[in-house]
Amino acid sequence: MKKIAFLFAALALVALVSCDNPQKTIDQTRKDIQAFRVAPGAETQARVDKGLTKLNEEIAKLEKKQSATEGDARKKIDTDLSTYHSQQTELLIDYQAAKVGKVLDDFKNTFKDIGSAVKNFGKSLGASPTPGK
Repeated sequence: MKKIAFLFAALALVALVSCDNPQKTIDQTRKDIQAFRVAPGAETQARVDKGLTKLNEEIAKLEKKQSATEGDARKKIDTDLSTYHSQQTELLIDYQAAKVGKVLDDFKNTFKDIGSAVKNFGKSLGASPTPGK
């Protein structure tokens, strides 16, 4: 009987350890969004996208578990899901803001480049000899 209880406890522990942890994913994705904001690039963007996808999957698993759970355990899952959904929304807003910031920086840099080109063109016109003199 003790062996069965020990085996059951061990299986429960393995199940808990192997479960995805949405809060860890949220924390890591938040760090990745900050990294993207500081240094936007394909690699950091891919990490954010991967984190958001993983979070969606983890929330979906928890929602599935929620539908099969009752009582106090269900209340705990309800509370967790509410928190995860709120944080997920915050992450999406932060990510969109970071992407808009990148677009604005790219736009600003493009106009600086155009401005420099026009300035250089103007200098080249001013430096050329005037016809007819």
